[in-house]
Amino acid sequence: MRQQEREFGIRLALGAGPARIARNVARQGVFYAAAGLAVGLPAAFLLTRLMESVLFGVTTHDVATFAALPMAVTVATLLACAVPAWRAARVSPMTTMKGD
Repeated sequence: MRQQEREFGIRLALGAGPARIARNVARQGVFYAAAGLAVGLPAAFLLTRLMESVLFGVTTHDVATFAALPMAVTVATLLACAVPAWRAARVSPMTTMKGD
């Protein structure tokens, strides 16, 4: 976020609304989480046979586990993106331009 502060200030100065800036920051974080889930869930499903010896009390293709994990990752991602998105929306264009 700090590395993009100047970019956010310029976008705000050119007329982008704070909500749009926050939405873009959150969207970027959610994109990375979705990409990780898209790769990780199929890999976990395929590798359950190898992990079967360490899974206690859970079947190898437990639907509840495969449903709860993406939900937990999505909630954690949204919470982790909230603060940077809020900060990005509050960047002052004037302060950003004076920085150099």
